[in-house]
Amino acid sequence: QLNMDIYIVRHGESRYNVNPLDDIINCPLTSYGIEQSIDLNKSSYPKHYSLIISSPLRRCLDTIKSSKIISDLFEINDLFREIYTGRK
Repeated sequence: QLNMDIYIVRHGESRYNVNPLDDIINCPLTSYGIEQSIDLNKSSYPKHYSLIISSPLRRCLDTIKSSKIISDLFEINDLFREIYTGRK
């Protein structure tokens, strides 16, 4: 029997969260979003993972980088992007 814990984490606050007129597709984190990412590492989540899978979008990659969480494998996967609904 395979025992596995799965953690799902949303990216930190992005510029789009603050100003919806910004580019929704690939906007960076705000300074608060970076703080949230750093706090992720201070949380009760594990500090090391077997695998991290991320959307290729900048805010997601910045969240992982800022958190300094470590994994054995890291995968960027387009299936983890949001679906573009025609809104900017």
